[in-house]
Amino acid sequence: MTTRARGVPGLILALVFLAGTLHAVSYAFTFPPWAIEDEQQHVDYVWRLANDHRLPNLDDQIDDSIIDGVVKADRWDAYGLSPPGEPTADAMGLEARSYTAYHPPLGYVALAPVAMVAGDDPTTVLYALRLAMAAAAGGVCLLAAMLAARWQGPGPRQAAVALGTGLTVAALPALAESGGRVNTDILAAVAVLAGTLVTLRWLDRPTANRAWSVGAVLAAATLTRETTIVLAVPVLIAALVVHGRAELRRADMARMVGPPVVAGAAWAVMTRIATGRFDGSEAFLQRYVSPLPAATGDRFASGINAGRVLLPFGRWAVPLVVLLAVPVVITVGLVLAGRAGRAVPVAMAVGVLIAQTLVLAVQVNRGLNVVTARLMLPSYPLLIAAAVVGWATVRRWTATFVPALAAAALGLWFFVVDFVTRFPPRIG
Repeated sequence: MTTRARGVPGLILALVFLAGTLHAVSYAFTFPPWAIEDEQQHVDYVWRLANDHRLPNLDDQIDDSIIDGVVKADRWDAYGLSPPGEPTADAMGLEARSYTAYHPPLGYVALAPVAMVAGDDPTTVLYALRLAMAAAAGGVCLLAAMLAARWQGPGPRQAAVALGTGLTVAALPALAESGGRVNTDILAAVAVLAGTLVTLRWLDRPTANRAWSVGAVLAAATLTRETTIVLAVPVLIAALVVHGRAELRRADMARMVGPPVVAGAAWAVMTRIATGRFDGSEAFLQRYVSPLPAATGDRFASGINAGRVLLPFGRWAVPLVVLLAVPVVITVGLVLAGRAGRAVPVAMAVGVLIAQTLVLAVQVNRGLNVVTARLMLPSYPLLIAAAVVGWATVRRWTATFVPALAAAALGLWFFVVDFVTRFPPRIG
């Protein structure tokens, strides 16, 4: 099986990047400032790197200027929340704490120059970072198109597969919503796609230099978001395929696995020095979540039962037929890909989905997260890429765009009917 992506016109890659970026921008200027899912904490992390030139600490209070920005924006009224008794950091409680400080730093470091250029006004910095997130969403679409092209291989439908995949990913509300806020989930998706692409490059020709490239990207992913551990799946599958060709060398495995292990260990040591624990999430739970009732082990299951949260966005009043269209179309595409002998794409995509679900279940049951589709975001582009490759086996070439049509219906309904009616576009 070839995984080369040559032959995809640059215009197609530019188009899918633009589609994903603009969809996310529409959310960036529709979300009221300081979104309820930790946005001021993420901005504070970047703010401290840009202005104080240090990492935040779990015990830190969010910078006073950010707290002032949150108060002036009256985020509580905008999001339908109960306001604190007084507009002060003490009255805000957890909202005023830098509780994302345990997150790995690389994504925030990459965003720090944006904050430096944006200036001293926290709301200006917020929107500048949102635009950077929107560009990252476009990057996810571009990388997904490149991944699909590699899995498809050279041929008359390679460009159509790349375009269909990129547009499908761009239309997903989960991607655009995450790309419209300051967060690390969209950066995790970029890291997982980049890691999968360099792994496929090594699979094509397992040289030492390519193995080092895989290791470098995996190390960067480790320092971006702990959920990128799902990259173990494509690496393992690629190693099994190379082993089956009698080309696997232990030295190559060391080159791929060693760098992320060293990076993870270094971050664990830094976390131990800062918090007293090697696992930053344990420090977070001890500091902020331990007063809550102990986990019963069924938070993940009850979270799924509470709403349609794992389907490509969830929670709100999207008709079930529109909501289910995307997973049904993707499932059909995966079956078609499997029947056409595309075992590697299907195995990698489904394996990452299973791994991502297990990671989310662990996080939810530990009290680190609630069940939302954005936390599954890194798995969606791989599933879509493999599914579009499957749809490309249908005789009519237009079938390649069936997933894009289903995702467009979902994205349009969600944004126009549900989202904009609740949050009219605004700046500041």
